[in-house]
Amino acid sequence: MTIRHLKIFLYVCETLNMTAAGAQLNMSQPAVSQAIKEVEEYFHVILFERFSKQLFITDAGKELRDYALHIVSLLEEVEVKLKNPQISGNIRIGANITIGTTLIHQYIKKYNEIHPLVNIMVSVNNSRRIEEMLNNNDLDFALMEETVRNTYLDSEVFCDDRMVVIAYAENKLCKKEIVTFEDISKEKILLREKGAGVRDTFEHIAYLRGIKLEPVWESSSTTALVNAVKEHLGIAVVPYQLVKKELEKGTIVEIKLSDVNLNRKLTIVTNRHKYITEPVREFIELVRGFHG
Repeated sequence: MTIRHLKIFLYVCETLNMTAAGAQLNMSQPAVSQAIKEVEEYFHVILFERFSKQLFITDAGKELRDYALHIVSLLEEVEVKLKNPQISGNIRIGANITIGTTLIHQYIKKYNEIHPLVNIMVSVNNSRRIEEMLNNNDLDFALMEETVRNTYLDSEVFCDDRMVVIAYAENKLCKKEIVTFEDISKEKILLREKGAGVRDTFEHIAYLRGIKLEPVWESSSTTALVNAVKEHLGIAVVPYQLVKKELEKGTIVEIKLSDVNLNRKLTIVTNRHKYITEPVREFIELVRGFHG
């Protein structure tokens, strides 16, 4: 068995289709099937099962996939390092909306000053999608809120953050001295889309209080929620960093809750089965130092 066998196996894991994997590798479907058969014979396991013309990865296949990702990543780093002694290569970073909007450009600018040969690619998305990409080896690491659901992912806090409830200045809650979570649950609530960390966290708070939230607006855009608040369409729950300037200008106001802590942590998230290359390791160190 060779490294090429492992690469073919990983393509099949990604596509769950022998023909599609072959197309990406410029191989015929029989050649791909033969390579998978050779890997199975080498390890004496079944890597894929077929039901109703659909391919499913087995538990043994999932275990081999984790090791194969590590081995192939390590080999790629060796190739890059030996061919070019300076730090180079690619870094694929996932970022939630807050970090992607307010922080990631600062990290990249600083890193590029030190390592100009490294190509950095960023995917900004909601936390659920970022976790999927980490699990599928589409990212080297991610910067996001502490809402990791996958047991294969490790997280490390690097920065404090908070959520805020925002309203238009004339909202009746702005005139109350004490506002509770139950008070805002009776308002028209505007939330981010399902899968966004800020929404997941807020809905969990509601769940613990036996309150079911039914948002009248859902949006992947914080700007859309802010504009809706300005038009008196309801109150919204958003990350503070994304509305800081609007709050300072007074176009919207923050409603502070007396019975709920809306603080949260931002974290560095990695897949424990993925090898961390030297460029990635240095970028993570830079993020730690930025807020240290």
